[in-house]
Amino acid sequence: MELNVVIVDDCAKESDQVKTTFGLMETEPEFTKVKFKYTVFNNPVDALGFEKDIHIALIDIEMPKINGFELAELVQKEHPRCKIIFVTSHIKYSLEGYKLRPFGFLIKPVAYEKMLYYISKAVRDFKSFGVIKVLIDGIERFLELGDILAFEADGKASVVYTVDGKKGWCKHSLAKLESMLPKWVFFRASKKGLINFEHYSGRCSKTNEIIMKFKDVEKRFKITSEKYLELFEKYHVYIIKRGER
Repeated sequence: MELNVVIVDDCAKESDQVKTTFGLMETEPEFTKVKFKYTVFNNPVDALGFEKDIHIALIDIEMPKINGFELAELVQKEHPRCKIIFVTSHIKYSLEGYKLRPFGFLIKPVAYEKMLYYISKAVRDFKSFGVIKVLIDGIERFLELGDILAFEADGKASVVYTVDGKKGWCKHSLAKLESMLPKWVFFRASKKGLINFEHYSGRCSKTNEIIMKFKDVEKRFKITSEKYLELFEKYHVYIIKRGER
């Protein structure tokens, strides 16, 4: 597993300390199959131009031009799966920052044990989604479940819609996929659709459709009022479980 880690702090000395602490953790047994790729930004505005997926972002709060809260909000819009961890010298900011639902807070100087706790939790979260084999553009790929918007029935097989706007094919039926995939993450919204709660964006009452969305990529499924009530209940279970992980 490869995870992109972004460290944003206007003080180079402090960002180096965070990176060094992070580097020490790579020797931990639980990270033997994890490759962390670091990118450090001492200008917070530059971080907005990062073109790859951001999996983990450690963001200072007090910075010029744009503060950590503002930056985190923009990062979350572009990278919904990103684990935001605020790094600050001031405990008073923790309460203000919780409205953004960050993955965690670290107080400077960053303690090894505390960082290990959050990064271990983040890695477990990414690993829990697993992978599935699909056929995209005629090529077999192992796709991370977090990169799937939804599956749609196609006879005894299924079509897969991905977060990058591609459409693939999976040999398993929706019934088989339901038995294979984590039930608290994937929901059978209709006879034809199996959705990933991670990318659930809401419901259009005018058309009776639920909306699956990642950035500019969108997929909709028809849903009955009864099924929507079930979705509403199970989505809340999903939110609670994601918070516990």
